[in-house]
Amino acid sequence: MRVPILPATMLLVAALLAAVAGLAGAAPVAMITDLKGKVLLVEGGRSRPATLLAYLEPENRLHLEAGAQVVLTYFAKPIEVTLTGPAEASVAADGARVAKGAKPTQRALDSGRADTARKFEPMAREKLALATVHMRAAPRPAPRPTSPADTVIISTTPALEWAELGTATGYRVVVKEASGATVLDQQVARPPLAIPPERALRAGAAYEWRVEAKLASGSTLGADAKFTVADAVRAKSIENSRPAADAGFSERLLYAARLESEGLREAAKQLWQTLAKERPDDEALRRWAAQ
Repeated sequence: MRVPILPATMLLVAALLAAVAGLAGAAPVAMITDLKGKVLLVEGGRSRPATLLAYLEPENRLHLEAGAQVVLTYFAKPIEVTLTGPAEASVAADGARVAKGAKPTQRALDSGRADTARKFEPMAREKLALATVHMRAAPRPAPRPTSPADTVIISTTPALEWAELGTATGYRVVVKEASGATVLDQQVARPPLAIPPERALRAGAAYEWRVEAKLASGSTLGADAKFTVADAVRAKSIENSRPAADAGFSERLLYAARLESEGLREAAKQLWQTLAKERPDDEALRRWAAQ
């Protein structure tokens, strides 16, 4: 009996499917959304310091020293589990099992928060990989649009900001819809320039804007940026998930993750930076604050 020879593409697909099948049992079930003190994460016999935003798989273990605390947000069953040290605990699909130390506390979460944590991992990996490339790129010349730039926003009357050019005598700002229709064409002395209410942008529309610096020589130097205004339904959903002023760290971290996932990178960065100041020793949080 002759054995058929599979084309290279079919062999590749088969290998990928086998790899996915092999990983299916190791899917993450929870994420660390708050962390205080010294906590070690043990995976496959190896230990490393636990960090915020780390994903946990079944059978991972956590070692908490005295005074340490870690909060886990679970995906399938939307719950928040808090462990307090000293303690030894293992991760299960439906919670944490404590072998030594105080019993964990647990509270129910709304499904939206748990879903945010679950969806954050693929996007986070992609962004951090791209950030490595962007860090190597040469900086763009001034005047450089700084906000909004490569982001989604909610406001329909945002303030346009840019890095000034010291030799500029003034600036021209042009805002256009992605279709090419001009929304605003205005001369200003310096940034920022707020979109006036009578020129309010359209929810759900994409925009391009350009700032040109006028030089004493009569020449100009300009740069462009793009952004999108969230549609009304999306904007309302994001606003409704905004934590209260007195919300805990875990809830605010998940809101930052949602902003990042929704493409509101500028709003997310401001929150990442605030959170990083509260947990200055966390490496993962420092990376997000620096993006």
